Amino acid sequence: NRGPAAGLVWTLLMFGIISTGIAAASFMNIYSFEKLVTLFIISAAIAIGFSTIALWKQEKPSSQEINRTSNLSEAVKTMLKSKTARRFAIFLLISMFSFFMQDVILEPFGGEVFGLSASTTTRFNSYMGIGLVSAMIIGGTYLIPRFGKRKIATIGCSIIVIGFSALAFSGFTGNSQNINEALILLGIGAGLFTIGSIALMMDLTADQHIGLYIGAWTLVQALAKGPASILSGAFQQMFVSFGFSSGQSYGSVFLIEATGVLVAIYILNGIKVDNFKKEIQPVLRTNPLRTGFE
Repeated sequence: NRGPAAGLVWTLLMFGIISTGIAAASFMNIYSFEKLVTLFIISAAIAIGFSTIALWKQEKPSSQEINRTSNLSEAVKTMLKSKTARRFAIFLLISMFSFFMQDVILEPFGGEVFGLSASTTTRFNSYMGIGLVSAMIIGGTYLIPRFGKRKIATIGCSIIVIGFSALAFSGFTGNSQNINEALILLGIGAGLFTIGSIALMMDLTADQHIGLYIGAWTLVQALAKGPASILSGAFQQMFVSFGFSSGQSYGSVFLIEATGVLVAIYILNGIKVDNFKKEIQPVLRTNPLRTGFE
């Protein structure tokens, strides 16, 4: 049940992002720096409040003595001995990096290229979120049990490629008519990719060391998202310095993202859960990690 549970958590996360986008757009209907600061303060207060309520008394204090932990480098080496695990880590890194490049340039794209207002571009995440949550719910409850996790993740990546291509076309042609549809399409692809890869990620864990593997996959995602936010803006400015127009520079970045996701699809096709189970069992028998690591 780990896959469905993780899918539910991510679905609720995306629902929160959609709600935040709608609320922020309504609050920022007319942009001002003072309103922006106020929005940050309100958001921080709400986040602290909900986190406190959610985590309150979730874990009871224990008087049990904690076992000595294994060496971290030993644990990482054990995990990386699996070729499938290494391949999946590369898949996550490339796919997440490619997808999250849009995170910081999407709203400036709408403002600079098409002259859209701040309240309009703030709704971009809501359009994407509608497709994302819908796809995650349908994918998790109906599609994955029937077609499999890897296939759904592959279909999601393919739809993401189409969505980025549509955004690139809008940038190169200066036509904003289909932006919302492209964002919804991008959200649908991201939803199927997310629910498929999360369910697959849960299968690519050793039962004795679930915390280690889930932590590693989460770390890979974090390592992808940070550089993606920095390099997407750097790429856009680089294309501008080459003489590209504003629309062409953003469109070129979207094409880079589409290409990266295509590479991720190629890597994903070589990942098989059965191979992972075969690779990891001999390693765990010959080099078991102590229970305390978890």
